[in-house]
Amino acid sequence: MTSTAQLAKHLRELYFGGNWTWSNFKDQLEGISWQEASTKVHSFNTIATLIYHMNYYTDAASKALNGEGFNTQDELSFEHPPIRFREDWDELVEKTFNLAEVFARQIEQLPDELLFETFMDEKYGTYYRTILGIIEHAHYHLGQIALIKKLLKEPFVPWVKPTETEEEVMNYIHKLDELQRIPFHPREKIAENLDQAHALISSYLHSSYHLLLRSDFDVFLEKGRFTVLNTFHGGIVFLKVPEAIERVDLEFFSDRSVINASVTFASDQRAYENVKNNPDAGKMESTEWNLIKLFPHMHRYPQRVQRMLLVILKKMTITIFESDQNTPYMQLENEFPVKLSIDNQLVSSENIRLTER
Repeated sequence: MTSTAQLAKHLRELYFGGNWTWSNFKDQLEGISWQEASTKVHSFNTIATLIYHMNYYTDAASKALNGEGFNTQDELSFEHPPIRFREDWDELVEKTFNLAEVFARQIEQLPDELLFETFMDEKYGTYYRTILGIIEHAHYHLGQIALIKKLLKEPFVPWVKPTETEEEVMNYIHKLDELQRIPFHPREKIAENLDQAHALISSYLHSSYHLLLRSDFDVFLEKGRFTVLNTFHGGIVFLKVPEAIERVDLEFFSDRSVINASVTFASDQRAYENVKNNPDAGKMESTEWNLIKLFPHMHRYPQRVQRMLLVILKKMTITIFESDQNTPYMQLENEFPVKLSIDNQLVSSENIRLTER
């Protein structure tokens, strides 16, 4: 076997299996959902970003072997389109394996005597050094992906203690009560409120997860709060004239990492002014929140921490109704409860309070 054929074989085994370490991209990427691929763990790059980064250099080397020059900028290698759907992730994975196969074919067609010639420019060294460097680079990031995958797949982080004393239980109830007193207004002092929440919640997480919680709050500050605001102000609640509401529900389903947000009106006969642009509107209106857009790592926290994050969403919902009532699209007629449930079990209910018109 020629040296170039051996290098091509090494590259294929790295991507498709059969190498000495028995770790390869085909096995490691199997079973990773698009949500997991785009989830940031601690300060690490996401799996999708690492894959894109590797592809950037593999593609550049492949183009160089086609005579297109070797032009790379490291900062560009981490910039990629967002992964928003399963199709985005599937397309990236398919491209990864196609690039690897094309590059392997190019390598095995090179004559051995070229390996120790200069690759494009003296600063890159020889063909051998560059090709082997691309393979070593991929091995390095494969190890990172394997570790990130394990972190993403691991079960909930355990409590600080497996059993709790009565004092510890009372302490949790006290902190939950403190959390419920924070307004979480989507437009006012939300960053300050999230800092307060971080201090309360982080005591129930191992220190290694504090940065993860902070990154979740950054996502919520940047995007998540607007998901909640737009749902209840002009979304499923659009009240140009007063109309009675029976209840608002936030239903968390842990198996799917989604929240069903719904409003149930008091009557099937909706006010014309409120539904003329949506004639199909009925007694109940609902929408589904994907937690990737709210708290991306929700599934990795203990149940008590999950409940505290859900309280934040409930309090923000209540604040939106109470602060925006009597505005053009929030003409409330009555007080009503906002109910929070987890896997079909009601955990809390709190009434919206009306102010005088």
